[in-house]
Amino acid sequence: MISFEACTTTHYRMKHLDQENIGPFGGALRRQQELQDKVETLESRVKLLEQFSASAAHDLKVPIATISGLCRILNERYSVLLKEDDQKLFDHIMDNCSSLIQLAGDLLSFSSSLNQHFENSRVDLGDILAIVKAHLQLDILESGATINIVGDLPIVWSQQTPLIRLFQNLIDNAIKFKKSKEPLVITIACDTSNEHFLILSVADNGVGIDPMYHEAIFQPFQKFHPNQNNLGSGLGLANCQRIIEKLSGGIWVESQPGEGATFFFTLPLSPSEVPS
Repeated sequence: MISFEACTTTHYRMKHLDQENIGPFGGALRRQQELQDKVETLESRVKLLEQFSASAAHDLKVPIATISGLCRILNERYSVLLKEDDQKLFDHIMDNCSSLIQLAGDLLSFSSSLNQHFENSRVDLGDILAIVKAHLQLDILESGATINIVGDLPIVWSQQTPLIRLFQNLIDNAIKFKKSKEPLVITIACDTSNEHFLILSVADNGVGIDPMYHEAIFQPFQKFHPNQNNLGSGLGLANCQRIIEKLSGGIWVESQPGEGATFFFTLPLSPSEVPS
């Protein structure tokens, strides 16, 4: 029978021998494992933060909408009794409620853009634009925007719900940053010259974007326009980037101040171009 001491001594010698054989690689392997552990811990924490932000946004949206609705009812009932300054206060409350509701919705969309999974299928981009225009019908009418689609949009191998969010965010962004004294024109086009990817564009004749901000605008909560504080959460374009990355594409912008902006993004043409 082999004694416990013999087993312990043999284990120590084999471990010591392994370390000698591995030599300088031992430290590198340990560092690699430590780095992997840290990456996994970080990914776990990021996931928890995304879940928290989605939960918080959901829990906040309902009571804020209730407050906004009650303020609107009170305003309708007693507006004739309010002084001009009091009416401005009511309007300010309702505007801020609307901003908070939009922020909560954008946070939910931003969190779900990574967490939700949709199956790829054949998607008609013409149908996508029809849905988006219906969703934004009131905003389009109030802004006086004209949306032009150049040619027939193709069928792609992609995901319908994320594409609806993508086009909706881009068109909504164009509406927010239109010029005050010029009718807004939004032009949507598709370049099919590449055999692997489509290049789609959403162009507007709005206020434009300084080139120094062309990359930063896709980061969360970034606002660079002087009048943007009351025009959204700063999550719309960040959400666009998350969506298009999940769809195996890329997104960028070309723009100059005062000359409008054109947002480009790519989509794979066929299932073979989509990573499994």
